[in-house]
Amino acid sequence: MAYIETLRTRPAAPKTFNPIKWLLKLDADYRQADKLNKTSEDQLRDMGLTRKQADTVFYGRFGQDRN
Repeated sequence: MAYIETLRTRPAAPKTFNPIKWLLKLDADYRQADKLNKTSEDQLRDMGLTRKQADTVFYGRFGQDRN
């Protein structure tokens, strides 16, 4: 009987930290939160969000001061 390799028997590939991918994801997340932060009140209402929720996403995620 031949040995059949399956996903369960194959060892998982080791995860490596890729700083370039990490920076790209961080930049994309920041741009998305910044765009939401700069969205007008009317557009936020159309999306079903309040200004407080949009601020929470931006300031809570990136730890910036609200001054």
